[in-house]
Amino acid sequence: MSLSAGALREYPVVSWATYGMTETCSHVALRNITSGQDTYTALPGIMFETDYRGCLAINAPGYSFGRLVTNDMVELVSESEFRWLGRYDNVINSGGIKLHPEEMEKRLEGCVASPFYIVGRPSERWGEEAVIVMENATDAECVAIMECARKSLDRRSVPKTVINVPRFIYASNGKIKRVLPC
Repeated sequence: MSLSAGALREYPVVSWATYGMTETCSHVALRNITSGQDTYTALPGIMFETDYRGCLAINAPGYSFGRLVTNDMVELVSESEFRWLGRYDNVINSGGIKLHPEEMEKRLEGCVASPFYIVGRPSERWGEEAVIVMENATDAECVAIMECARKSLDRRSVPKTVINVPRFIYASNGKIKRVLPC
């Protein structure tokens, strides 16, 4: 069973999220879920900056990788703290506005029981537009998530429609492939 950060706060335990990847050989930052903290704080000896895309660059002179530039878009709070926005690869450029699907999904968390993700699709007017892809959702859930989106998201980032599929496509590691269904 997987619990969201919001659901974890309901339990009488202190919960942490970590930031790390295979390339860093471990975690390089922590975020206190229990307190509702939304920023990651660097572990000792780690410093952060962003590249020209707004992606996280990790500086760790005492580690084997030394410096690593990621594809994770972040809001840099300081050289030791950042807020994760989403993956550069997933950004939807809609009329010049950069939409971060992961941030949008976080705001829609709890609106419906069916799994969903947000992805961009081509748009003649905007270049790209956001759509919600749901797995095996009822008609009522499709309506509910759009109502929730209109209330929870900035008007320029509200997805244009819901695409309901019988089953998501999964990668070999078990992660959902964020693809636009045909």
